[in-house]
Amino acid sequence: MAKEKKHSTNDLLFPIIFILSLLPFITRLLIYDCSLSSYSWFPKNGISSDFFTYYKGYTLIIIAVLCAFILPVYLLVKSGSRKQIKQFIPLLIYFVFVSLSTIFSDYRSIALSGTNGHFEGFYVLLAYMILFLYSYFISDMKKDIRWILISLVFTSVGMCVIGFCQIFQQDPIQWDFVQKLVMSADNYNNYAGSLRTFFTTNAVSLTLANPNYASTFLAMLISFFSVYLICVPDKKKKIALAGLLLGLFSILFMTLSRGGLLAVIVSLLVLLFILRKELLRRKKGLLVSILLLFVIYLLFDVVNSFQYTRKIVATLQSFKGTTKEENLGQIITGTDSISLTYQHETVNVSFQNTSPQTTLHFEDAKHNSQDAYFDTTTGKLDVTPFDKLTFALSKDATASFINISIDGTVWPFCYTKVDGYQYYNYFERLEKLEKIPAIGFKGHENLASNRAYIWSRTFPLLKDSILIGSGPDTFPIVFPQNDRVGKLYNCKYVYSIVEKAHSLYLQIATQTGVLSLLAFLVFYGIYLVQTLRVLKDFSTNSPLHVFALACLLLTISYMTSSLFNDSVIQTSPMFWVMLGLGFSANAELGKNEFVKTK
Repeated sequence: MAKEKKHSTNDLLFPIIFILSLLPFITRLLIYDCSLSSYSWFPKNGISSDFFTYYKGYTLIIIAVLCAFILPVYLLVKSGSRKQIKQFIPLLIYFVFVSLSTIFSDYRSIALSGTNGHFEGFYVLLAYMILFLYSYFISDMKKDIRWILISLVFTSVGMCVIGFCQIFQQDPIQWDFVQKLVMSADNYNNYAGSLRTFFTTNAVSLTLANPNYASTFLAMLISFFSVYLICVPDKKKKIALAGLLLGLFSILFMTLSRGGLLAVIVSLLVLLFILRKELLRRKKGLLVSILLLFVIYLLFDVVNSFQYTRKIVATLQSFKGTTKEENLGQIITGTDSISLTYQHETVNVSFQNTSPQTTLHFEDAKHNSQDAYFDTTTGKLDVTPFDKLTFALSKDATASFINISIDGTVWPFCYTKVDGYQYYNYFERLEKLEKIPAIGFKGHENLASNRAYIWSRTFPLLKDSILIGSGPDTFPIVFPQNDRVGKLYNCKYVYSIVEKAHSLYLQIATQTGVLSLLAFLVFYGIYLVQTLRVLKDFSTNSPLHVFALACLLLTISYMTSSLFNDSVIQTSPMFWVMLGLGFSANAELGKNEFVKTK
């Protein structure tokens, strides 16, 4: 009878098991209208593709709806054993601001459903909240730890298989029978065998769309299972865990993402601090583990021509001094002229007369004419430093253009009576170029793979989102996409679309408000302090202690990598579910402590 009880299953745990073990693998091709075609910085047809995100979110919402029906019934039936919820007041405040930001958003339809490959709108954020509460309330630590471990082991093994296939250029997504499963019949006829054109990359991305997301996901798993490697007494299980962790580490290195590596380092430092007494008794094992990881790192770094090491060195060097100052300072399209700043000097360019638009006119910063220095034959302005540029006229059936060639890049402009001078972009659309506000990182915009550039343009947005933000998943709309000069030097292309803040914390502050960010941080701080308190007498012999510590390290890993990555459907469900389970473990440990004290 005791044996049957030991292996009994909490049937209500199945939604959580699905989230942890199957959701990360869901992929399906979607060709859709992302509702951004009205913006000048996006293609006119508004058509985009998604493979790794939409259907994960769709499935997540369905499961959350199911949990939302189950949870109230469960709480009514189990009214005598309700867990404390007062520690969730900051989470409630956070979600109030999420709701207000959605309701009052100027882009409400996008704020509700999300868009353009991210799909993390209000419905998904609500799903996170439901799954967190469901994980917390329905979990029974006496029954559920085993099944949670099985789920995470399943996910880890599956990701290792996919990861090593991708390392050896045998991506399962390319297999014909897989493509038949992940595409509709019409899409299979159109795109079979060419999916890589949608998400080509040289680094391992698993089924998570992006190497950065893969590294965050792997870092959470590594942080979690590192606790069990140390605490599990059974030698066979230790060997199996060691093999699993080596596989996860190997794939993490092949994502070529420094954020995931940093997340693992931070979580392992916390682990070393908490288990310092235990680890001091195992110095040899610890040193061997560190040496083995270093050897694996070198092996994969050599295979990748030292890309990882070069990235780390580049990061360290970016702190030493400012980067090379670029020639082109800014371009502003005004009502009467195009103001061009090059090597700290300014020239104003316009048509001599707006009708006919056949002659160019030049003025210096003080509006003194410089027409006498312009050679119409060569298109050169004999004024330093603008003699390095070329100015030319062209026209088509609809407009006349001023084409300015700057360091190999041609910038076309045209004039309309309503808006004055405008930039004619790659998408054959007109947009105003203006002075773009920036805060911080001057001369260090290349820091963290040019994330600092995005952050410097995001900080000024916060003054408008102190109370409420622009709405969930609206970051690409409020970001200054018309910062063409900044993108020229800090993005892959001058026409790159910045879709994410590349920081969870800036993402929250911009989209749902600075106050929502503070509430979120207070909420996580409560969990952190609470967990450290219940683990003050940590015992490796207590499954509940071990699980609580593993949950803590997993969430610390996520919060660390989130300095450089956004909340996304690929990684956040695991964070919110494990956070709920972590709170549940703490509640059980706190109850045990109360009984001991009593």
